[in-house]
Amino acid sequence: MDSLDHQLLLPLVEEENICLPLPINVVSKYWNVKIPMSEAIETAKQYANSNGSILIEGIESAERHGLTCKIIHSSLSELKKIIDIGIPPIVILPGIPEITQHASVISGYDDNEKIIFHYIQKGNKE
Repeated sequence: MDSLDHQLLLPLVEEENICLPLPINVVSKYWNVKIPMSEAIETAKQYANSNGSILIEGIESAERHGLTCKIIHSSLSELKKIIDIGIPPIVILPGIPEITQHASVISGYDDNEKIIFHYIQKGNKE
């Protein structure tokens, strides 16, 4: 099976905000759900001193606009099944406990190369 068989075509995102971080923005656009940036800008005012993204605000905004969030603790094989049915998962990668975590959208995988593809946007290319 070709690695392209296990890759999701995710949209490019031009804007992000601490309350509408890249992973939430990408997944909402993938499902063709528009989350107004004006809403994220207004919410971000409560976090003026924050150095990172406020992921929960992005999740709550996505849910207000019709998306559903499910938090699961799963295996790599389950993650691959989620990708294969066409759902771009957002995974939380470990960081320093209680200080920082990193959220990433997984766009695919290649079993032959034993690689998981993370969505990384550079300029106007994925």
